[in-house]
Amino acid sequence: RIVGGKNVSISTIPYQVSIRDGFNSHFCGGAIIDNYNVLTAAHCYDSHRKDRLFCALDATTLSDGNLYAVKSATVYPEYDSENIINDIAILHMAKRMEINNKTS
Repeated sequence: RIVGGKNVSISTIPYQVSIRDGFNSHFCGGAIIDNYNVLTAAHCYDSHRKDRLFCALDATTLSDGNLYAVKSATVYPEYDSENIINDIAILHMAKRMEINNKTS
């Protein structure tokens, strides 16, 4: 949940992705690193089924966008789920994400 946020044009945050579960339900956000990798919080990966994760690009709502399956993830080795510190992970896509004029 974002407190105090505001609506923005998709072109102002072209690096943003919606992380979804197998039911296409948004539960976390991430940032595009390159055509195969997304930076997110480790708790986003840690708390969901690993075999049913997707990243949605070009999404303007919580249910649209182009879906890319997550193949694997690298969780920061010093991530501490109890204290929520070092909460960093990189999601690796199963196929190359197509980046266009809405994404960077």
